[in-house]
Amino acid sequence: MVNKPAYRAGRDQAATAENVELLTGQRGDRLDKAVTFRELSALGLSTLRPGAGGVCVPGKNPDLFPSGQMEFPHAPVNVIANGAFHTVLVEWDPPRYRGHAHAEIWRAESDNQSDATLVGTSSANLFSDAIGKGAKFYYWVRFVNGKDDKGPFQGMQGVKAETSRDVQDILDELQGKIEESHLAQTLLGPIEQVPQLQLDIAILKPKVAAIEDKIPSIEQELAGLDERQKVAQELLDDAQQQLGMSSIEIGLVQDRLNAKLDKYKGDFDSFRDAAFVVDPENGSITMDAVNAVRDELHTSITEVQQDLDAVAGQISSKADNATVDGQGSRITEAEQRINGLDASLSQTVTRGEFTGEQQRVTQIGQELDATKGELTQKATKQEVDAQGVRLANAESKLTVHTDELSSQAQRLDGLSAQVTQGDETLQASITELARVSAESDQVTAQRVSGLEVRAGTSEAKIQALEEIIEDDGGITAGRLDVITAELELQRGQDDDNASAAIDGALAVDERDRETRKAFGTIRTEQRVILTEQQAQAQRTTDMEVKFEAKDAATQARISSVEKVTSDADSALAQQIQQVTANYQQGDKQLQGQITAESVARADAVQALGSQINTVSAVAGSKNKTFFQATAPGSAMGTGDLWFDTANNNRPYRYSGTAWVATDDPRIAANAAAVQLQSQAIADLQNGAQAMWTAKARAGQITAGIGLIAKSDGTSQVAISASQVFVFNPNSSTPMAPLFAIDNGQAVIAEAIIRKATIQILTSEKITADYIKAGVSMSAPAISGGSIDMSNAFLSGGAAGFGKGGPYASWGFGWYTMIYADGSIYTNRLRAEGGYVKNMTLGNCTIEQDCVVKGTIFADRIVGDVYVARDYSCVTHEKQVGPIDVCSIKVNQAVGFARTLTIPRLAGLVGCSVTASGGGSSPISNSNSTTMKITVLMDGSVVKTLTAVASAYATSNPSQGPVTSIDEVGAYIGDITIPANREPLITIRIQRIRGDGWVRSDPSQSGRVVLFKQGGSLS
Repeated sequence: MVNKPAYRAGRDQAATAENVELLTGQRGDRLDKAVTFRELSALGLSTLRPGAGGVCVPGKNPDLFPSGQMEFPHAPVNVIANGAFHTVLVEWDPPRYRGHAHAEIWRAESDNQSDATLVGTSSANLFSDAIGKGAKFYYWVRFVNGKDDKGPFQGMQGVKAETSRDVQDILDELQGKIEESHLAQTLLGPIEQVPQLQLDIAILKPKVAAIEDKIPSIEQELAGLDERQKVAQELLDDAQQQLGMSSIEIGLVQDRLNAKLDKYKGDFDSFRDAAFVVDPENGSITMDAVNAVRDELHTSITEVQQDLDAVAGQISSKADNATVDGQGSRITEAEQRINGLDASLSQTVTRGEFTGEQQRVTQIGQELDATKGELTQKATKQEVDAQGVRLANAESKLTVHTDELSSQAQRLDGLSAQVTQGDETLQASITELARVSAESDQVTAQRVSGLEVRAGTSEAKIQALEEIIEDDGGITAGRLDVITAELELQRGQDDDNASAAIDGALAVDERDRETRKAFGTIRTEQRVILTEQQAQAQRTTDMEVKFEAKDAATQARISSVEKVTSDADSALAQQIQQVTANYQQGDKQLQGQITAESVARADAVQALGSQINTVSAVAGSKNKTFFQATAPGSAMGTGDLWFDTANNNRPYRYSGTAWVATDDPRIAANAAAVQLQSQAIADLQNGAQAMWTAKARAGQITAGIGLIAKSDGTSQVAISASQVFVFNPNSSTPMAPLFAIDNGQAVIAEAIIRKATIQILTSEKITADYIKAGVSMSAPAISGGSIDMSNAFLSGGAAGFGKGGPYASWGFGWYTMIYADGSIYTNRLRAEGGYVKNMTLGNCTIEQDCVVKGTIFADRIVGDVYVARDYSCVTHEKQVGPIDVCSIKVNQAVGFARTLTIPRLAGLVGCSVTASGGGSSPISNSNSTTMKITVLMDGSVVKTLTAVASAYATSNPSQGPVTSIDEVGAYIGDITIPANREPLITIRIQRIRGDGWVRSDPSQSGRVVLFKQGGSLS
């Protein structure tokens, strides 16, 4: 038994140096020297072939295997490749041919076999290739037998395998995609309580974005509504000023009545007079006629007067009547003034009735002024009695005007009614102004109307403004409608019937009836704008009500903006609706708000549809609360709160002069919002995409979910939340989560996964049909069950190797079986080392040299221990020589002398002779030739021998010439081959005497026998 090599343990420098010296044979026993591939190849025990990276791979020497035991390799079957994180495991079915040595594994980055390179060999049915993370390659496999014959690959197409990318790399990439994703950015963005009509979409065309820039926010639209309402009110105020005074100076009418009665006072029954006065100097004529009738109960004075003034170009006519009777006093007046110079006509009729309890005056007038282009008509009636003052007025005014650059026409109508009782005045009025104008570059049509009622501190208005303007820039047509009502009730007014009725409808309990204010308004504006480049239509609506009680105030508002725009390149439709409700009591305020935004847009290359719904609520804030993207500039007071929707709803307080950011957590903690957004985009260049998101916010805590799909084949579902739960509401434990994400970890109760890639797996228990390890698998103990390695099987302490053999187990036949009792059954045992003891060999063939150091006992040995090899002789024609007939190479040097026997001829020597008779008796001739045979071993003569050919010929007189030929050869016999030699044996012949020749040909080929000296041939 060979002693164990005395290698030194340890990794220090001294141990390493000593072990290297032992392996290289520089120290210690030479038996401990390492064997190199070069030495194995030199001994004929191995072959060397180039491998991957220029590394030499050892193989079996085909000369050590008899030719009958080698089959040509077939193509591998069922080649598969599976990637792990760092390695690829390539597998195939076991080979089904004799003499299999190993398999070659080739690899390429593309599915092109000509680009593949050899990456390794494997004697098993699998190969592990360490290619690193995130790599993809194609693999081909072919078998190689013991003679180094290479079979075909499994096919032209390679087997693809990929290793998994590093999980952190995947997470980093996903984070990058999340950062770039419009969906994720939408979810992470702040909830806009009052959204703008602009969407932050990077792929939108600049032209479309430019259109959006022109679309104001809802705050701007409502501010514009305020401006338009202000314009309408100014127009109405101006119109009412043009109508003039609506009341009548009753005292003046009564003074005229008294003056007329005083003029004709005295005692008379009747009085008539007429006067005609002509003044040549001023060209005037005056005519007066009077008729006065009086009795005890009745007095009537009628006067008619007419003036003609040629200088002033004026005619004045007047007729009046004053009557006094038991019913009171009355006066009627009719007056007309015609002016030829001014082209004017003025007509007025007045009737006044006076009693001790009541005064009533009615006046109707008309004025025509051709110079000013005006027609004015007016009717007024006023009554005064103990109940108060009542006034009714109707007036119409027509105006026309032209000049060298423009023309204008206007109609102004006014109706008013007023009742005054004590300190309270009730008023109602209708004012309407219609105006048209035409200028060199503009045409305008405008109409404004106003309905108004007032009752003490309460009032209601209806205003309408219609306007059409056409100029070089296009056409603008618009309409504004405003309905406003305001009611203020103070304690003590409940006795008023109207106020009591309203108060009873609005009051909830007696406490609310002390002081109340109510306000309501509906404003609507519609506008159409047409230009050479664009068409636009818009409608803005604002409805608002307020109610202020003694202890609390409430407010509700609905605002909406609808707008459509179209030009040569694009079309846009958008709608915003906002619903708001507020409750404030002292320092406590609660606000709820719902905002809905819809946008549709299309141009030559893109279409977009979007909808955003936002629900928000704020509680606990003081004063007013604003939700908008820009700082409020009006209607704010000290302590008001503003949430900046463009900056994640950051809160600001108004100091009285400026908005100051506040970090008070109690403010943000009481704000909550929910937003729902839908969006669809179709783009000829970038494809189509559809997105839906839902976001919720409470204070600074946000959550959201979103979906996005793109026509390029990608889609995303994103969830933004600190915790995610999935549960089954129909199970017996509905609150038990089936899937959850908490603290950055995913928790799954049960899962069915077809394929999973896990970088680090920590498990309490694994139950699997198959487990594959690309690099290694370790465990402190593996118990029970069986291990199936495709071409090997282990179970119950027994193992089978190599399917297809004669030993049956587990439903298969195996070439080698190891049973649980230690028995080994195999018909393919090959051992290159080790120790065998107490073994019986039956039907055994020793194909190579065997060293037996003990005694061999044999019943019978057939033949001897020998090696036979064929040799061939070379063709040489007849010649003198020398010529080399054949060469025999002795391989495999051994440690003892051997005998080489050449049992056949090696070359021929020959000669010929002719005898010709010329007489009456026979004639005989003879000839002989001697050949030398030389045996050379590696060029040195080791044996010589000769051969003689002799020819005899006899010719009878009657025969003529007779020729005789003789050729002979020599048997070489035995040649001693010294120990430890692998010589080359050469047979050389030549003619050394006589008249003849030497020659050789393949017919002299034969077989040589090499055996150990001391043996014999049978």
